[in-house]
Amino acid sequence: MYARVDRGAEVRFDAVQVSAPAHGDYCTNANVQLSSDCYNWTTIGTFTSSRSSATTTTYTVPDSVESFRYIQVVITTARS
Repeated sequence: MYARVDRGAEVRFDAVQVSAPAHGDYCTNANVQLSSDCYNWTTIGTFTSSRSSATTTTYTVPDSVESFRYIQVVITTARS
């Protein structure tokens, strides 16, 4: 399962932020990825969350990624 955002055009950001609440069904681990074409993805970090507290993590966009159109969070582990 994944969540994907299409920015509509290629953009350049220095960082991407991912947040998760402290209640309900939640993602415990996920890969944060960027792409300019929606086929080739660059993983910029692994998001980790726990039910005990809300989590916000900021991932630096590497210099090797000049621009991107898509951001996706691919869930690798979840709990309910």
